[in-house]
Amino acid sequence: MDNKPHTAVEGVHPAAGDFATEAPQSPFSLRVFIAGLLLCLGISVGAPYTNLYLQGSLMALDFGTAAALFLFFLFSLINTALRRLHPHLAFRSSEMAVLYSMMIMACAIPTMGLMAYLLPGITALGYFTTPENNWQELIQPYVEEWMVVRDPLAIKYFYEGLPGGSALPWEAWVQPLCAWGVFILALYLTMICAAVIIRRQWMEHERLLYPLAQVPLAVMQQDERAVPPLLRNPLMWTAFLAALAVGSVKGLHYYYPAVPDIVMSTSIPLFRNTVSLPIMLSFTVVGLSYFVNLEIVLGLWFFALIALSEEGVFNVLGIQSSEMVSVYGTPQAPYLAHQGIGAMLVYVILGLWTARRHLRRVWRRAWRGDATVDDCNEILSYRAAVGGLLGGTLVMGVWLWLSGMSLLVLVLFLLIAFGIFFGLTRIVAEGGVAAARSPMIAST
Repeated sequence: MDNKPHTAVEGVHPAAGDFATEAPQSPFSLRVFIAGLLLCLGISVGAPYTNLYLQGSLMALDFGTAAALFLFFLFSLINTALRRLHPHLAFRSSEMAVLYSMMIMACAIPTMGLMAYLLPGITALGYFTTPENNWQELIQPYVEEWMVVRDPLAIKYFYEGLPGGSALPWEAWVQPLCAWGVFILALYLTMICAAVIIRRQWMEHERLLYPLAQVPLAVMQQDERAVPPLLRNPLMWTAFLAALAVGSVKGLHYYYPAVPDIVMSTSIPLFRNTVSLPIMLSFTVVGLSYFVNLEIVLGLWFFALIALSEEGVFNVLGIQSSEMVSVYGTPQAPYLAHQGIGAMLVYVILGLWTARRHLRRVWRRAWRGDATVDDCNEILSYRAAVGGLLGGTLVMGVWLWLSGMSLLVLVLFLLIAFGIFFGLTRIVAEGGVAAARSPMIAST
């Protein structure tokens, strides 16, 4: 059995794709900016609408960025038509890459990536405080006024709707949104700078595959014909139509229960019915797994079975805990969460140790200006990246200190947060998982 991962462009590293065959023209043109802005606007409006209002498909959930991939696929069809009718108007592969990058960034903001947590977070304290939970004495004295919305009417309108003909009370939102905007911008700056610092280690030295990027790379691939190779592949269209048919039937069943449902999952009860082994067919998982190294896929599957077996054995033996270690978790298996966060800690330390030589070169370039270290292919120089990382971290530290966090706690908080971000990013880049979270998350 071939244990090599499948890549979208055989013989070419995913970072290069088919871009090397094109003339060296800048992809950052006005038309790319306008098209990307319109597509991002569609995501920013459509994703919250489907998620929060329709309670439908999560188009911008986690790392799968279904909305970006869907719109990118539709845009590629339009671009294919342009290549046949007006080749000079068609977007080049490098321009398509910029469009896709803009859209996946847009998926990270409007819903569960940021705003779906931020807006309730700065209003919930004023809306859900009751004499029974005693939040007024337990929590409110420790929350700075500039961090949350204080106007009772603005909070009420947020949860219950704005009365007809009333204007939005923007003045109540300006201060907390600006305050949180400073922290968020500093966080984004540190993440971009960290990505610049670690990019060469992952892409050139360790040659990670980035499975989630393989599908858009395949869509962007061009040859001498107008229609891209992927769109000429009958197997791709067969799989596409199968997933479309099943998804459409399930969607119709959701809105019209008379339409029969297609059951895609089942489970096998184990360990005296205390746990269940889920068995399901996911087109997304099947498609993404195609690009992942078989050893990694086997590891994910094997250790998932180990964790399930451990939980079952503990349930049979009566080893239980009521500890809540995650807002998404259950109190039945906190020991798995502790093991998971420990494994992630080792994973992060091992990754940093593997990158130690590259990190030393980055530091020499940033601190001493070592001319032997080349950073001309990065979006930022190593000096700017290191400075941005330190500066952004300092801004976040000051912000947390002003919010009332002690110096020791904020240092530990930032170190743990950066470690978790590094570990999750590495997992996604290497394993291609569309959804991942920290094993332990502070409960609220």
